[in-house]
Amino acid sequence: VIQVLEGSVAPVECVDDPGMCGRSGRCAARDVWRDIKAAVTGVLESVTLKDMVERQRAKGAPKSETNTI
Repeated sequence: VIQVLEGSVAPVECVDDPGMCGRSGRCAARDVWRDIKAAVTGVLESVTLKDMVERQRAKGAPKSETNTI
């Protein structure tokens, strides 16, 4: 859902588009950014909406800012 609504979770553009940088094939930093994207994607793919609902229920219902009046 996050990727559909927000787009890529790549921390830098060259991870998704290596052609934008002539050094992308030789760049150690890009390798790290690619690993970060893979880790974030893995976490996002492992959590379902049901998981999020259950986590929220375990923490209690969120307080509405409008209920403070």
